[in-house]
Amino acid sequence: MEFNADLVEDLAKKRVVLFLGAGVSASSKTRSGKPIRQWEAFLRDTADFIGSADLKKLIVERIESKDFLIAAELLKGELKHRWSDALRDEFGQVGEASSLHKAIIELRQRIIITTNFDKLLEGAWSSLNMDTHYPQ
Repeated sequence: MEFNADLVEDLAKKRVVLFLGAGVSASSKTRSGKPIRQWEAFLRDTADFIGSADLKKLIVERIESKDFLIAAELLKGELKHRWSDALRDEFGQVGEASSLHKAIIELRQRIIITTNFDKLLEGAWSSLNMDTHYPQ
């Protein structure tokens, strides 16, 4: 595989900001052995808790059109505190950092940003005994 020379140089000089999304966490399993659900599956399953057929239909339509942010807002608005509980129950599960998480940390870039709710990246950071810190 051939890599862009400028990217390789920037990685070597720690001038890359890594931005990670759900695909990274999809490589991990929870301690129960199950994968962490991806956002789309989580939204679909959570929509089952909606009592109103019309609202549920609207949410499912938003999910099918990949408009996950609107679907999440609709779910949050309807479920209130149960939304936070659902997020915590799914994405707060204890899991093991994957080899992908560890490889990303081993790149030793100065800045890594993630939109993920889970703490798998932080777990990889800790398991590798890095001499720097991450925000709590």
